[in-house]
Amino acid sequence: MCWNPRIHQVELFLVEREAQARGLVHVGGDDGRLSGFRVDLPSALRLTTLTPRLTLPNWLDMSSDPTHAVARQDLAFEMAHVLFLDIVAYSRLPMEQQAGVLHRLQELVRQTPEFPRAQKTHRLITLPTGDGMALVFFNDPEAPARCAVELAQAIRAEPGLELRMGIHTGPVYRVADINANRNVAGGGINLAQRVMDCGDGGHILVSQSVADVLGHLDVWKNTLHDLGEAEVKHGVRIHLYNLYTDQAGNSVLPRKLRDAQEATRLARSRVRRRRMWLALAVGGTLMLAVAAAFLMRPHPLTEKDTLVLADFSNNTGDPVFNDALKQGLAVELEQSPFLNILSEDRVSQQLRYMGHSVDDHVTPEIAQEVCRREGSKAMLLGSIASLGSHYVIGLKAVNCRNGDSLGKEQVEAERREDVLAKLHEAGTRLRNKLGESLTSIQKYDTPLEQATTSSLEALQAYSMAMKIWRSKQTVLYSFCSEGADHCTDGQIPRAGLVQDTGGNLYGTTEGGGSGTGDNGYGGGTVFKLDSTGHETVLYSFCSEGGAKCTDGNYPYAGLIQDAAGNLYGTTWEGGANSEYGGTLFKVDNTGHETTLYSFCAEGGSKCTDGAQPSGGLIRDAAGNLYGTTNFGGTNGLGAVFKLDGTGHETVLYSFCPGGNPCKDGSVPSAALIQDAAGNLYGTTEYGGTNGPDGGTVFKLDSTGHETVLYSFCSEGGSKCTDGEGPLAGLIQDAAGDLYGTTWEGGAKGDGTVFKLAREKACVDASRSLCK
Repeated sequence: MCWNPRIHQVELFLVEREAQARGLVHVGGDDGRLSGFRVDLPSALRLTTLTPRLTLPNWLDMSSDPTHAVARQDLAFEMAHVLFLDIVAYSRLPMEQQAGVLHRLQELVRQTPEFPRAQKTHRLITLPTGDGMALVFFNDPEAPARCAVELAQAIRAEPGLELRMGIHTGPVYRVADINANRNVAGGGINLAQRVMDCGDGGHILVSQSVADVLGHLDVWKNTLHDLGEAEVKHGVRIHLYNLYTDQAGNSVLPRKLRDAQEATRLARSRVRRRRMWLALAVGGTLMLAVAAAFLMRPHPLTEKDTLVLADFSNNTGDPVFNDALKQGLAVELEQSPFLNILSEDRVSQQLRYMGHSVDDHVTPEIAQEVCRREGSKAMLLGSIASLGSHYVIGLKAVNCRNGDSLGKEQVEAERREDVLAKLHEAGTRLRNKLGESLTSIQKYDTPLEQATTSSLEALQAYSMAMKIWRSKQTVLYSFCSEGADHCTDGQIPRAGLVQDTGGNLYGTTEGGGSGTGDNGYGGGTVFKLDSTGHETVLYSFCSEGGAKCTDGNYPYAGLIQDAAGNLYGTTWEGGANSEYGGTLFKVDNTGHETTLYSFCAEGGSKCTDGAQPSGGLIRDAAGNLYGTTNFGGTNGLGAVFKLDGTGHETVLYSFCPGGNPCKDGSVPSAALIQDAAGNLYGTTEYGGTNGPDGGTVFKLDSTGHETVLYSFCSEGGSKCTDGEGPLAGLIQDAAGDLYGTTWEGGAKGDGTVFKLAREKACVDASRSLCK
């Protein structure tokens, strides 16, 4: 709802729609509709309903019961300003502690200046929620924000008590509960809870309707930070803002939004990588194999299950279908962030173990044996047959252990040219039958002709080229060697490797290991692979067990190695100070791990020293380490830091000092490089002078002065032919020219390779030249 500091009329169609949808009210008025209400912002947003009366159905009329004085026959909708809050990890506390913690929270709430002020003027209804409460304010839209900040400041002095809070302005109506106590119901309070649910410990999140009001006031406008949209219960999307100050709130991006961004990025890049590799295959150039999809969801497949794709049974006599349809189906299913297809590398490895060639046709019998050996849950069988001039395409998912059908689809194509479109249709339906939600399918549903090609011949050529490549490559090691349920050797290696003088390789895995991790899949590993292919886990994170990861969690980035053989790296989360802070670590050649630094050192949600480093480190001749954090810093949107040999951390630069838009860049995601003069160079995924999403290339001198060397999307608006979103780091040649990549943008929207000439802000992109 857009608020304006002038009296204006707003149609109350939302109120009417909710009331009618609940079946609880008949809307009054001569024409059976609510005609609207008036908001007078200069007079503290006093709500005056123009047709305020709502009539309850007779069967709900409780006016005859004197104990239900509030639930009378005539009921008025009102605009309420709701603060919803709960205690983080309340259910994990022993029962004898829960009552004490809840009692202390109630005391702190009553001690805030705003609570008694609103209570004294009868402008407040308080509702217990088990692990927290809802404070429903009337008339004053600033009241919940003031109360939230006051409470957050008070909580800082309470060790072990952490809250998350959500604020929303919306319609409610007053009712009586079963004990005849005052209560409220309606969309206003429901959506306030959804806003809160999007936050983590320390967050104060507000909805668009609240931000539209507070943004007009000087005292609040610089505390509101736009987070964009988030999907909540029942697929509803809400626009959120993060409210924080130096003394209250949490500047780190909420995990729910981070996970959503990561899932979207993975799904989009998976489709784009496939299109790029297909073009290379048709042209005769081969590249590395597609990374296996790893996000899964349950029912009828659990999060740990994988699917084995069998070769299509081709009964048409047309050889183009032999390889093209399986390749097309793989592309279709890899769009899904919920399904996990067993990689062709793993299938080829099992074929060798079974005495088959990697070129052998994967029949249903062979697919079932591969499925059993890998511990996969199901295999997917495909077939195509001629029916006159038409083609019948069948897909069937089968449980590998008992042969039960998990889902099947059959479609008919009138022409050969329609086969891929119909395969897409069948694949989409099957995704739903295997447990993927319709919301997810609609979001990640690129037609095959766009995700790959409309040419069956091109798909066949690509598939054959990949088979040749796989037959010649050597897999040094496959993770999860004990099966998908036992990845103590590591899981999901995301970054590059380093090699010592003896030829040993060192790297990290994002998950797996012997530590439990906060998701049950392990906190990640540091591993060594010798020249014979023997893998050794040097260290498993989250070593304390459970969800306690003070030694770090999720090492996303790669490693660096010093002359003594010590390895240095970062973890995205964990640490001694905050679940989401992250760490800098050292692992020696015996596997002993030392946490050099834990971010969010001020405790709780204060992360002015940085939070969540996803990029790797660099090390200078004096032994100082340099890197970036995605979030945190003074302004919450990333920082560049230095860690000296004593373990002292210094923030060299905090991005977005002027608030949104972040013209200096925001969210640096990669490692830095350093020139001979000590200048640091890097990229930010977002921000710049051309809009919030373009990204930048920046330079940071030895005094901490930052210079934006280039802002992407230079043509303005959504035109980003020069590239968009540089996720990776840079390299520099002897002349000082910088080279890098963007994961989006370019002439086709699939990313670019660029060159930034020294002292010249112009990008030469490999797929689109800037003018």
